Amino acid sequence: MAAANLVDANLDYADLGGAYLRNAYLRRADLRHADLRGADAVRADLRGADLRYANLSDIDLTSADLRGADLRHADLASAGLIGAALSSVRYSAETIFPPDFDPKARKMVPITDSP
Repeated sequence: MAAANLVDANLDYADLGGAYLRNAYLRRADLRHADLRGADAVRADLRGADLRYANLSDIDLTSADLRGADLRHADLASAGLIGAALSSVRYSAETIFPPDFDPKARKMVPITDSP
């Protein structure tokens, strides 16, 4: 199965819950407010993606590349983040992370201004 190529796609408010996005190219995609609950995004390329206010609970982001993505106000409760590249990812105090997840230890960047 070929990987989806959604580079620069506008997927604002998209319902992608449970979607198969394994190895997908979502670089710089606009995924604000998107529902990605339970999606399989293993090894997906999400570099520079806008994921503000996205529901990413239970998503599998194992070995995904999110460098430079914007996760302000996103819900990553129970997200699988093993091996995910998260350096330079922006997040806010309202971003929900899995229990015991330390964004600073993963070189993520806290942003205090409004989205």
